[in-house]
Amino acid sequence: MTDHVEKRRRISALDELRAEFVRLARAESPSPSSRRLWRLGVVLAGLVLVAIGAAAAGIVLTSDADPVATPQEPPAGFAASGPLYESLPQLAAKTDLVIVGTVEDVLPPRVIEAEDPEYPTRDLDTVVRVDEVFKGSAPSGVVTVTTYELAFGWPGSVEWRESGKRVLLFLSPSRETSGLHILANTNSSQTAYVIDGGDIRATVADSLGQRVAALSLPEIREAVRAAP
Repeated sequence: MTDHVEKRRRISALDELRAEFVRLARAESPSPSSRRLWRLGVVLAGLVLVAIGAAAAGIVLTSDADPVATPQEPPAGFAASGPLYESLPQLAAKTDLVIVGTVEDVLPPRVIEAEDPEYPTRDLDTVVRVDEVFKGSAPSGVVTVTTYELAFGWPGSVEWRESGKRVLLFLSPSRETSGLHILANTNSSQTAYVIDGGDIRATVADSLGQRVAALSLPEIREAVRAAP
């Protein structure tokens, strides 16, 4: 017997019990005072039954309904620690280097902060071979992008730091380590995209990111190069 059928039977039994109370309430009682006490008891018992029946019905309806997924929010401190931008030209104007490239390697994580040894903060260095430059310069043909290890590891995000992934990145030079780049102005919500054939996917659910992902690469190239 399934739980669904069992719950239905419980509700049916409650309905029958409620009907029995109504029948008894209509029966004659020995005296007026007894009738008043009896009817008061019937009313109170009936209210209890109605409440129980409603709760049981709610259980059945809830069990029949599809589960509702709770949207996943990015971990605090990792989604976007830098400024957010309202348009692609604005983002491009504040970016030093915009490239299309292919991830060649992801180096082992580096611990950068270990105040709590159990939960250290770690960086990932992702080596990207540059296929095309939309803005700026990459003389060596390779850039290494450093990011927080957890920046794209939460449910709902798209991981781009994997060998073979083709990416569109908006970058700034690292102020801490010469030769490294960071996502432009430490904004990880609007600066990294995965290119899958002719499709572009935002790595974080951001309104500007979704608008950029809706464009083609030629359209993005034109908008970036036209930005002041």
